[in-house]
Amino acid sequence: SWDSTLVDGVSVADLDEDSFDIFKEEAMRSGMLKGKNLDNPKKILEELELIKDGKLTTAAVLLFHKQPSRIISGAKVEIGKMRNEGDVVNKEEIKGSLMTLSRSVLDVLQVKYLTSLISYDGAKRIETSPYPFNALREAVFNSLMHNDWSTGQSIFIKVYDHKLVISNRSIVDKGWTVEKHSSRHINPLI
Repeated sequence: SWDSTLVDGVSVADLDEDSFDIFKEEAMRSGMLKGKNLDNPKKILEELELIKDGKLTTAAVLLFHKQPSRIISGAKVEIGKMRNEGDVVNKEEIKGSLMTLSRSVLDVLQVKYLTSLISYDGAKRIETSPYPFNALREAVFNSLMHNDWSTGQSIFIKVYDHKLVISNRSIVDKGWTVEKHSSRHINPLI
C-alpha cells in the first residue's frame, strides 16, 4: 500500500513529541498496545510496523512528523465557511501530523465555525452544538484515516449555515449503499 512506502531523509528525530504524546494517551485509554513500551518513539514505530530497515514509512510521516506537508503534498485540512456553493466567506489551512490534526480540526470547527444553539433553563445559559461531538469526531477521524494522501490533495471541510460537508480523496466503490457496504482500507498502516 502507498502508506507503507519508505521515505528517505527523515528520521525518528524529525518526528513530533506532541504527536507521540497524543498517541500514548489514546493507546492507554483504549488499552491498545497494553504492556508495550510506549516511552520510546522508535519502539512504538516498530510495534506499529511504521519503520522498516531503519527507514520511516509514509504512514509514520503522516501520523507523527512535525510538518508532514513539507514531505507529502496536500497533508493538511482546509476549512471554509461557505455562504453558498462556490462562495467562501473565510478559509484556513490546518497543518500538522494526523495525530495533532485529529484534535486541531475539531477544536477549530467548534470554536470558530460551528454556531451553537443558545437556550435557557431559568437563568442558566445552555449551548448546544449543531452536531453531536462523537459524530463530528468520527467524521473527522474517518476523513483523515481514509483519505487517499497519494493524490497530493488535502481534505476540505465546508461549513454552511445548515450543513457540514467533509470531502477527501477516498474512493467509494460503485454500487455503494448504506445497506450494502464493505470497508476497503486504503491506508492500512494508518
